[in-house]
Amino acid sequence: MSEGEIGRILNNRYRLSRSLGRGGMGEVWLAVDTALGREVAVKELLLPTSLDASSQRSWLERSKREASAAARIRHENVVTVHDVFEEDGLPWIVMELVISRSLADVIRAEGRLDHAEAARIGLDVLRALRAAHAKGVLHRDVKPANVLLGTDGRVVLTDFGIATFVDAPQVTQFGELLGTPGYLAPERAEQFARARPSVLTDDTSGECPTAEQSDALDPASDLWSLGATLYEMVEGVAPFRRASPVEVVDAVVNAPPAPPRHAGPLEPVIMGLLRKDPIRRLDAKETDALLAGVVQDSVPVTWGGDPLPRRERDEAAEATFAGEPPGEDAPSKAPGTGKGRWWRRTRVALPATLAFVLVAAGASWLAVENNRAEGGTHAAPDPQASLRKNSPTYRAMEARGRVIIGVKPDQPGWSVRTDDQAYQGFDDDVARMIAEDLGFKDRVTFMDVETQNREYRITSGQVDLVVASYTINEARSQKVSFAGPYFIAGQDLLVRRDEAGVDGPEDLAGSAVCVVRESTSASRIRAEFPNMHVEERGKYSECVDELLAGKVRGVSTDDAILSGFVAQHPGKLRILGRPFSDEPYGVGLSKGDVALAQAVCGALERHIANGDWQRAYDTRLRPLGLPQPRAPQCRVSE
Repeated sequence: MSEGEIGRILNNRYRLSRSLGRGGMGEVWLAVDTALGREVAVKELLLPTSLDASSQRSWLERSKREASAAARIRHENVVTVHDVFEEDGLPWIVMELVISRSLADVIRAEGRLDHAEAARIGLDVLRALRAAHAKGVLHRDVKPANVLLGTDGRVVLTDFGIATFVDAPQVTQFGELLGTPGYLAPERAEQFARARPSVLTDDTSGECPTAEQSDALDPASDLWSLGATLYEMVEGVAPFRRASPVEVVDAVVNAPPAPPRHAGPLEPVIMGLLRKDPIRRLDAKETDALLAGVVQDSVPVTWGGDPLPRRERDEAAEATFAGEPPGEDAPSKAPGTGKGRWWRRTRVALPATLAFVLVAAGASWLAVENNRAEGGTHAAPDPQASLRKNSPTYRAMEARGRVIIGVKPDQPGWSVRTDDQAYQGFDDDVARMIAEDLGFKDRVTFMDVETQNREYRITSGQVDLVVASYTINEARSQKVSFAGPYFIAGQDLLVRRDEAGVDGPEDLAGSAVCVVRESTSASRIRAEFPNMHVEERGKYSECVDELLAGKVRGVSTDDAILSGFVAQHPGKLRILGRPFSDEPYGVGLSKGDVALAQAVCGALERHIANGDWQRAYDTRLRPLGLPQPRAPQCRVSE
């Protein structure tokens, strides 16, 4: 595809805009899905003209394999495949657009990452691998170049081009699968060295053939590659650098890695993953627990001592991102300083076991008003003094100079990230009200969250608050605290408007119904309607896409959320209108931070009393056809 063909429409739907980058198997284009009005990434297969007919067929099948492998996995840390089609005899893959930079580029720019940052990224990559392995998929090429770091803090594993999976078609001959020297597990490198020693040359392009495909799925090889990636993150160099692929493969099989100098508490994780014997290697569960421990333990203490030092603000948090990553010529900062990490969101401390004095958030405000009314001349008390004293999260906000709030990017009426990276919706308005009352007017950084990662975003210190149609329930309250509710919705079902004979949940018995994994809606559908066939996806927007495409018959979540999708697709969808639950939406925050929860409740109550809450509802939610809700009474759920 040449630059001159920009604007071409593929499959009567996808209009190409510009090239985003080129890799070993294809070129990725920015495109517009004209049917849904959204930007997507479209991968074009680059078929080398030098290949013979047999090799060309192998390349074509390999591209289809990438789509099949990735499409099996629905997880926030795996790039989502929307569509696969053929044009001019070649397959094209349509994926979600992730505004990002590769981990390899970040390491090249910075030299190395601190161990806490590496642990966070590694944990997200591990969870992507666990989701893949659960679907019977091996990635087989985990490396920094295949890890994307989104501007919203999301970590995405991509490029399943050489993945293998149960019942995958055999598209290559003995010893001809692709891989990358230095990231191949020893058992795979050793198989290759025995099978095809003559094909290794001094070519250092980075790609080389590997061993024959094994019939047995072996997740341990992917975990070894994760260990090599973690090593490179903290050291700035790969663990088995040599002059040629031959020497790299020999080192992987026979030589120990140089002891890491900058790994800190990550050293036992890295060395446990890089064990030559896959039987002795750390497994996924052990690795998850160790990485999560490093993330938690790396959060600095913010109480009972010196105040938290002011953190450097990254570029992504300082300015609205215009949809284009900084150019390669942008100046990079010194390795290890963290000042050049344009994609990173600053994290905050979240101690979870302190007992706090219960403070009435509105007391200081009332004292100020009384002083004014009485004509007092003494200095007004600081309205945030007791909050500052009792909330470590608030002290971290002040030290950083802004508040980080988790919201959803794809829920019409509630929270949508627009093309200019602004956030519009009822949740976003409520978040801004709270931020203003906490003293952070116009100093808010929004971070995208998904249903299944809200607790993790809070407990890992990536956000201060979460305002994201977050239902308060007992299971979640074991991990985080809530202030709320600020809205009460009810779970319902969304179907296509042309779906005849569906008037209630009972009419969908035996049908596929889409829910978001780890959501309250998913649990309730399974419990109350066991005859429905549950399909889990990572986002509600993905469920709606499948409903419109006829792949499922219904989508279930709260009526307040479903109404947004009805408005987004007029004439195509309808809600059954038979809610079967109460869903109280609350503001999530660090477990045990009672002082902050009280302050949030105080802010919600003030904005309900002064009409701001009602005005936000009238602007954002009334146009969706939602009935006038009752004003909720906020309480703290510890």
